[in-house]
Amino acid sequence: MRGVLTTIFGSVLLFTPASAASLKLTLTNISGDQIAAITGKPANVESGAETENLITAPIAVAAKADVTIEAEDGVCVFDLQFTFASGQIQSRPDTDLCQTDQIIIE
Repeated sequence: MRGVLTTIFGSVLLFTPASAASLKLTLTNISGDQIAAITGKPANVESGAETENLITAPIAVAAKADVTIEAEDGVCVFDLQFTFASGQIQSRPDTDLCQTDQIIIE
């Protein structure tokens, strides 16, 4: 099992390049606040390349969600950002999704 802390929710599609790999995650929200949006981009991409909201519905407190991110082969490290219903933002730069199959948002 490739475990470490970090989180996302619902079935998500981040990128769909010609040569893609599926990165599968289970996200758990234990933050005490609903997650309203999740954005991310490969860590080596300049700012401004963020994706649209990666979830189709908010993630409730204490909820888990399975996520699949389609990324270019060999791309593992992503900068993730979680926006909560309260407006608070939590950033997770340099998250290695090839070494992590669970993300816990605290």
